[in-house]
Amino acid sequence: MKKTAKMKKTLMAVALAFCVGAWAADTARVTASGGATADYASLQAALDACTGGETVTMLADETVSGKLTIPVSVTLDLNGHLVKNTSGDLMGFADNVSFWLCGGGTLQGASVVFQFQSANSVSVNVTNCTVKGWVGTYGSKSTCAVNAFADSSFEFSFLGSGYASVYFNVYDGRFALSSGWWQGVDRPGTRVSLQGGIFNLDPAAASSRVLAVGYKAEPSGDAVYSYRVVEDTSAGFVARVTTAGGVSTDYQSLLLALEACTEGGETVTMLADESFLFETVMISTNIVLDLAGFTISKSNGDFLRFAEGVTATVRGGTIRGASGTSSCFVLGASGTVTVTNCTVNGFATVYGIGATLNFMAGTVANVRYLASGSGTAVFNIYGGRYAVSDGIWHATGAPGTRIRAMGGRFSVDPSLAVADGYHAVSDNETFDGVAYSHRVKANEVGDPYAVVTKDGEQPRGYETIQTALNACTGGETVTLCATPTGLNGVTLTIPASVTLDLGRYHMTLGNGYLSL
Repeated sequence: MKKTAKMKKTLMAVALAFCVGAWAADTARVTASGGATADYASLQAALDACTGGETVTMLADETVSGKLTIPVSVTLDLNGHLVKNTSGDLMGFADNVSFWLCGGGTLQGASVVFQFQSANSVSVNVTNCTVKGWVGTYGSKSTCAVNAFADSSFEFSFLGSGYASVYFNVYDGRFALSSGWWQGVDRPGTRVSLQGGIFNLDPAAASSRVLAVGYKAEPSGDAVYSYRVVEDTSAGFVARVTTAGGVSTDYQSLLLALEACTEGGETVTMLADESFLFETVMISTNIVLDLAGFTISKSNGDFLRFAEGVTATVRGGTIRGASGTSSCFVLGASGTVTVTNCTVNGFATVYGIGATLNFMAGTVANVRYLASGSGTAVFNIYGGRYAVSDGIWHATGAPGTRIRAMGGRFSVDPSLAVADGYHAVSDNETFDGVAYSHRVKANEVGDPYAVVTKDGEQPRGYETIQTALNACTGGETVTLCATPTGLNGVTLTIPASVTLDLGRYHMTLGNGYLSL
């Protein structure tokens, strides 16, 4: 069929409309570091095309139904547009992502805006745009953070982190909050740290501390954003860092002092008492923490955390941990921490896979449990006094010696915790109103290796397991007080019906055996 001029014009108009429609459908443009560009029909498609270091610029508003995923480090330039979702969390992140948000537009989440889940080492940086949502961020890793900078504006129900130890650091910006501040309390870590910005609610009135150490809130004079956060120049110094070379610098908090310890070998000396609410007190390098007679205390969560492989000493003051099931010491794998001349108040005393905690002479511990919370953490007690209200506890999830007492006085019987070659004996010392009824001493000639008990009779101690067995006539219980030595190839004779209670000890007979 022959095409008329009118038909040709109609086809050209349709083709042109199709081309215009296809171009209009592009929502985001990716610009590589070298300058090359490519346009995509959706923001997620643009993000998926990135390999790291690109800038994604919005060309139009976009509404998505679910969550956007940020797979690599990119900059999102909103370019004055709106990006929002209709349900659930707005943005999720892969590990090790550095994400910058800018461009004068609006990012609006139906629930959590920046959802880290269990991602590691994520940094979200916001400047020159508006962010709206239910709560700022949510996640379980303290290596993740949202950072708010100049010309940013936030409208949240809550400013905070809904879970764990993700940081929300505010350096500048405007914050309109309809409900207030929220910091999850189920895991330790500072969640909100205000070091600038203006707010419609008073940060100093928050039920949990949101002002960073060394900062304060004051009236701003603005009718809507009535409070601003500024540096508190009147705050005194709390901790001093002295390098291995002898150079000393004072800091307004223990946290700042510990962050300054980057080389190892520093001594951090407390200059005043300091208390913490949720903040993670993280020790990342080999240091000496000298409390210098002062007290550090924690209201919620585990207290002192040590990075993997760290060797540290804590001395000369009081560590007051949180109540409940929080640990005073959380050690990284293969770490070693030595505590001397300290008073320790708390719950489980040590937790860490393959780690070693040493309590030396001069230590006074007032704890619910004298405990190791991990099956392969070793807790060595060389001396000190231990007031234990609820008992001695070993984790049972993995093999390994957990508590090894080689000295010290105890308010409860520590027999379950003594090391090989040591045993517990009765004592009657009273110190600061606490009765220490037992102490641990090394085995010596004449010390009992086994105790024989029978209803209606006084317990009798014996220097060898065989002499204890020989003293039995029937119905007795023979309880080991230490691990017997010299039994290789020995035949132990059991002359009567008895109960042999090995406790936490063991007998190695080698080629020997039990003769009944």
